Amino acid sequence: MPDHPADTADQPEDVATLRAALLAAEARIAALEQIIHSLKRARFGQSAERIDTAQMALTLGQDPPPPSPANDPSAISAPASRRTQPRQRNRGALPAHLERVEHVLDLADKGCPCCRRQMHRIGEDRTERLDVVPAQLRVRVTIRPRYACRGCTDGVHQRRAPDHAIPGGLPTEALLAHVLMAKYGDGLPLYRQAAMLSRQGIVLDRSTLCDWVAKGCWWLRPLHALILAHITRQGRVFADDTPLPTLERFQAKRNAWRLGKCDQTINGSVSATRMRGRRTRIGRLWAYAVDDRPWQGGTLPAVAYVYSSNRRAEHPGAHLAAFRGVLQVDGYDGFKALRRDRDDGEVVLAFCWAHLRRRFFDIHAATQSPIAAEALLRIAALYAIEAGIRGSTAEQRLAMRQAQSAPLVAELEAWLHAQLNRLSRGSKLAEAIRYGLRHWQGLSEFLSDGRLEMDTNTVEREIRPVAVTRKAALFAGSEGGGENWAIAATLIRTAILNGVDPQAWLTDVLEQMVSGKVNSRNLASLLPWAWRDAKRTALVA
Repeated sequence: MPDHPADTADQPEDVATLRAALLAAEARIAALEQIIHSLKRARFGQSAERIDTAQMALTLGQDPPPPSPANDPSAISAPASRRTQPRQRNRGALPAHLERVEHVLDLADKGCPCCRRQMHRIGEDRTERLDVVPAQLRVRVTIRPRYACRGCTDGVHQRRAPDHAIPGGLPTEALLAHVLMAKYGDGLPLYRQAAMLSRQGIVLDRSTLCDWVAKGCWWLRPLHALILAHITRQGRVFADDTPLPTLERFQAKRNAWRLGKCDQTINGSVSATRMRGRRTRIGRLWAYAVDDRPWQGGTLPAVAYVYSSNRRAEHPGAHLAAFRGVLQVDGYDGFKALRRDRDDGEVVLAFCWAHLRRRFFDIHAATQSPIAAEALLRIAALYAIEAGIRGSTAEQRLAMRQAQSAPLVAELEAWLHAQLNRLSRGSKLAEAIRYGLRHWQGLSEFLSDGRLEMDTNTVEREIRPVAVTRKAALFAGSEGGGENWAIAATLIRTAILNGVDPQAWLTDVLEQMVSGKVNSRNLASLLPWAWRDAKRTALVA
């Protein structure tokens, strides 16, 4: 007889019901363990999602992939080639454009030690080492002499004062470009830049540097619009987004005198979530990129960032209102809404295989699931084919994909359907499989167009520098600060993609815009690729 009959009176006695409850509880426990493992990996684990395909195949009882021939360099995969390449050295091959400062170590006595006759120079030994001159501030003094005629009364004559990016301000255009590059290109927050300036006797408040950033980005805003227009005119665009914590508007006004309007830290270390009385909301930076270099395309590479205060689907719809073509994205519903809202059918979504792979990788890392392991192996086979055709023409890529990748994709789809019928509906593995099957049409788009990529890594690589700056700066101080972030990052990253020195380019662009040498009708001549070509032409001439 049970000790507590009242506690057991309402419990089910049907075995099937108890078994179903047990299975549900086990599924719930597995889901919670997966969440805990994912949190631990995000906090303490490595970010790389590497797998050993040979070991994984042996674990599943399959034949491991054959090793690449030792005498066939073309058969070596890209990751392996990176591991086996010797370390890059520049000794004896320093760039020719660097200034050479020669220090001659000559003999004080050129007489022969034996006969004391004068020795003749028969050669020399040269050794080059890389030196550095620390950045130095200087003061640019503009002198405008005044003239007057002693015999006339028509006044004083003097040249007109030049225009400045910040009227009446301290910084030159070169210093503005330096501040922008240091923060948005090299991830150096403004409070650290202020500390660096103070070591040279220049004491500036962070709010002053914030004003400089805002004024500099005001001049550069038209170029940001031109780069975004260049991207949306293309037929294939990568799109993604990343969070950007932003100080709320009323808090930004209340604390502007302490934070500046765009910088982000207190004493350089206190996180936003611990700042008493100061709240942030999660804004977004939307990234749109084009890069046709993997298939030898002629489109100039570029990336544009656009800030928004939230992640509503209306934002990518507004940014891409003029876009027609294939949009390579992840599974975010906002991009799907963009396709649904278009009644012209001219936007096609190509989904990312890396996002599907990541779901299986997380499950395998937590549970060592053999089904997840096999899914990873099948996806790895597709990526191996892509590694072999990278850099080929679009026609060659399409032919290889139709011959090799298409059968593997068809087999993978059938295998996923078969595995789904064997799994509990509430399991994480079943959820990952349903995610893949739900997006299968978009995942298969790369099979019919050699110009497409399998994933969105092109734009994710351009989001990484934003994450580096965000980690150091913590948050944007206002919505205006978020917009300035988008403008500066767009110009700097696009310049880097086109092989242009961002700081030199920004300096020249600001000088030309401020001086009036370039007006709104010929702003396109200041875009990174046009500026680069003009400089090369001038050097040749």
